[in-house]
Amino acid sequence: MTESKFLMDDVRGFRHAEDLIRQVVDELRPRFHVKPGLRNSMPELDEDEELNEADENRDVQRMTNVEVTYSLEPGTTEPAPDNASVFGQVETLWQRRGYDTLIRVVDPPPRRLCVRDPRDGFTISINEGQAGNLWLTAASGPVVYTQATPPPPGIF
Repeated sequence: MTESKFLMDDVRGFRHAEDLIRQVVDELRPRFHVKPGLRNSMPELDEDEELNEADENRDVQRMTNVEVTYSLEPGTTEPAPDNASVFGQVETLWQRRGYDTLIRVVDPPPRRLCVRDPRDGFTISINEGQAGNLWLTAASGPVVYTQATPPPPGIF
């Protein structure tokens, strides 16, 4: 992974995670639309340490990881595609973008494909549940924790 010359903060991390998911969603539309899911960030704490308001006055930068999830819902204009073909389409997209494959379980179901962008260390995955449902998750490596409220979902 290439080391960044600066540390991204969690707000920018959330936006970048959304951008990574948006690339996949744009590739899969109109056959799928998305529904926002989990958005979280939890600061790293030392042993026996609690996060409190006094932390905002500390000189030490807290680090966190951000994670954004969206469910893929079949569109209404066409029949839902076979999940194996969706995984193939997404894998091709990620290969074109030069992402490193971390996990590749595409047969038999449930499937999971997870890649990392070597430029910034973010990971993105497409996952299949037991019922055949699909979801996308993008996550950061360490980013600076700002205590800001995560931005609202931006993909619909």
